[in-house]
Amino acid sequence: MTAKEITTHTPPFFPTSEDWNAFNELADARDKISEEWLSIPTIKIHEHLIKNPQKGWSSIPWGDKTIDTKLYLTDFGPDSLFLCFAWTYELHLLLWNHDDFDSDEMNRLLNTTEYAPILGAFDRIDLSFEKNTKAVHYRNFSFGSPNDGNIPVNELAWYAGNETDKFVEQAISQLERFTKDEQITYLLGELNRRSRKQKAQ
Repeated sequence: MTAKEITTHTPPFFPTSEDWNAFNELADARDKISEEWLSIPTIKIHEHLIKNPQKGWSSIPWGDKTIDTKLYLTDFGPDSLFLCFAWTYELHLLLWNHDDFDSDEMNRLLNTTEYAPILGAFDRIDLSFEKNTKAVHYRNFSFGSPNDGNIPVNELAWYAGNETDKFVEQAISQLERFTKDEQITYLLGELNRRSRKQKAQ
């Protein structure tokens, strides 16, 4: 509905100044409401990861700790290549530690058939082979919305707060396509090992 349609609607949407003020208060609170809704499934996801650790993997809150989640291979530490939900539930494979790991070499290896199963664990790849982002799928959730597969933040927040169990189930499923797969876990370890820079003696 356009602004003109709202202002000319009969009966009026805002018949009194109090109605208009109440609307503005809600509009001003929209981002805070979204953050609160998004934090609800994040708590459940973190609890699940703690109660159901996968062999070789560790998990920690990360970034915006109320809505972000980071998983990494325990043997290589939190500063190695990692899987995460970030930027409001985008699923990323990220490398930020360029002092210890060669990003270009990592990209080269990921581009080979040997390491193809890693990228194959994403339903779809929207961006890949960047300096930091090795692969990402934007907000891959499904709730019967026309926007399924890449749901806008404000819409996704509503599902997080109101269809929480379904949200959590889908998020965990996305993570466990990596963490429960022994081949992918092994390949990620090899990717870390082969792209790790040799320290000067």
